[in-house]
Amino acid sequence: MALAETCHALLSTSKAEGLGLPLLEVQHGGLPVIAPDAPVFREALGQSGLLIRPDAVEASARAIAAWVGSHEFSEAAQAARANVERWNELAARDAARLLALLDGDPRAYAEPDSMIP
Repeated sequence: MALAETCHALLSTSKAEGLGLPLLEVQHGGLPVIAPDAPVFREALGQSGLLIRPDAVEASARAIAAWVGSHEFSEAAQAARANVERWNELAARDAARLLALLDGDPRAYAEPDSMIP
C-alpha cells in the first residue's frame, strides 16, 4: 500500500483479473482507477473509475489524458471511497442473507440483489 500512497491513479491493463478485488483495495485509500472495459471491471468499479480499451492504445491515451484533466478526476477519490462503501454494503447484505439461509429461511435468496449499478 505504500506504493499506492505515492500514486495519482492505478492503471490496470489486466486481461485475466477474476474479481477486481485489487482495484477495490486501492480504491479503499481513494486512489482513482483506470481499467479495461470488461464486465468484471464494470461490475467492480461501477461509475467510480475510467474504463478503457487497452487494445485501442491511442484512444485510451486520449481518454486518460482527458479524464485526468477533468473535474471528474478531481472527485475521483470520493468516487473511489463511495464505491468501496457500496461493496461493503453489498457484502453485509449478502452476509445477512447467508445467515438467514443457515437459520433455515428458504426465502433468503429468493430475490438476489444486482451488484451492477
